[in-house]
Amino acid sequence: MSHFSVLTAVSLPDDLSDQIQQIPEQEILAHIMEVAFLTHLQGIPLSLDSDALSIQPQMRLESFVEELVCQRLDPYWEYTQDPKNLEFIDCTEQSRHEYEHSVLDCVRMPNGRILSIYDREFFHKYEVHEGIIYQMPFGQLHHRKRTKKTRHMKLLPDYPARKLFPTYESFAKDCYAYSFEPTRQAWGYYVNPNTKWDWCSVGDRFPEVFLVPENCQTFILGNRGYLPKNLFDNPAPAGYRWVAGARKCDIAWDVMQEWKIRQDTEQFHNLEAWYLDGKLPEGTLGLSITEQGIVQSGALVYIKNESLDDYLARNQCTEACHCPVSPYAYLSDYGWSEFCDVSACGKENADQVWDRMVQEFIAALPEESMLVYVDCHI
Repeated sequence: MSHFSVLTAVSLPDDLSDQIQQIPEQEILAHIMEVAFLTHLQGIPLSLDSDALSIQPQMRLESFVEELVCQRLDPYWEYTQDPKNLEFIDCTEQSRHEYEHSVLDCVRMPNGRILSIYDREFFHKYEVHEGIIYQMPFGQLHHRKRTKKTRHMKLLPDYPARKLFPTYESFAKDCYAYSFEPTRQAWGYYVNPNTKWDWCSVGDRFPEVFLVPENCQTFILGNRGYLPKNLFDNPAPAGYRWVAGARKCDIAWDVMQEWKIRQDTEQFHNLEAWYLDGKLPEGTLGLSITEQGIVQSGALVYIKNESLDDYLARNQCTEACHCPVSPYAYLSDYGWSEFCDVSACGKENADQVWDRMVQEFIAALPEESMLVYVDCHI
């Protein structure tokens, strides 16, 4: 399970203002509260401003663009419901054999009904421990307890599936939750063979990717854009703001390039000084000094005796890199592309090859395209 960044682009309609006004306010408010709740679960202290509960035009734009992004990513969603993106897995032969020969641990309820111990009616309230049925949880301490009702239940280990389910069809449907495929007269389930993600959120862990002028009118802050600004610690150059999405023509690519070169230059001098000094600053996490240089997560972030120019080139931070963004994957009209497809080829210059692919993807987009950074999970 991991999070990774995806860069994609969507087209905004000419009647954008009219369309975003049609989004129901309750739909936007529900989304804001969901973002707040998920952020709270991540352990981030949070108190929404009262203004956040008042629907602003920016919130409508954010909601509209997120829907466009989700539609674009849908062919790669694990749980897509679009039949065009689904493949049926036939489990008829295997499940029919299991119906004929398998056994299940069951329990006879006080009313005489027989249930599998995995039936929700049973397991949401009871459990079997060392061959004895208990109510769980019970009382203020939430301990298991042998109640009067559980004493009238009887455990039936190794109960034949054929006796529990009157027909094979009921076994396939109720035991395995299989679906029936009428054209093939088969039982099984549907999967997306092109699955790349199971959850996504615009911006989120990658909220500050593009620089746009402060007077830019069309931009996307991403889900965390609804949250207090003190959650962000990456100050933008004077006159600009960090965003998770913007039109290609509105992004200050030159300013981004200068900012990245300046930041990476400062980082190089820090790493070089730490290496020569032989120790890291107190509180530095994730870095370690080795004979070859400084390592982070198994990769060399500083190589012994390398020059500043070599360091910048290795980090795709040169004047030739006009669009200084480094997503793990990007989604174009031609499909999904990701870094591991390049690195799996065993090329020593995989980073440079991937960077060139990203640059070419952005360069080919129309100037009015809305570039959006997405946090995906799988």
